[in-house]
Amino acid sequence: MKKIEILNELMLENLKEEGKYLLYFKTSTCSVCEVMEEKIMDEFEDIDLTMGMIQIETMPKIRGQYLVFSGPTLIVFDGEKEIHRESRFIELDRLRNVFNMWLG
Repeated sequence: MKKIEILNELMLENLKEEGKYLLYFKTSTCSVCEVMEEKIMDEFEDIDLTMGMIQIETMPKIRGQYLVFSGPTLIVFDGEKEIHRESRFIELDRLRNVFNMWLG
């Protein structure tokens, strides 16, 4: 899995063109967000997807569009369709099952 930091709406639109992707919302003061980001990257390094990283404080419009109220929040997309969403306590086993069914 590779990750890119989304800094504006154009970067988000470019990520959407990949078809299948993840969005990971976090805050700059959230230590859990940092730990979960590392765990997700380590656990799913073999998955051929891109995870777009979005700082909630700097992208309030995107935060509102995706109804993200806290960090960390992970949303899995297939095109414009939301496949899976987890917030705060992200379960890696459940996420692995989603990837297996979705990409499988």
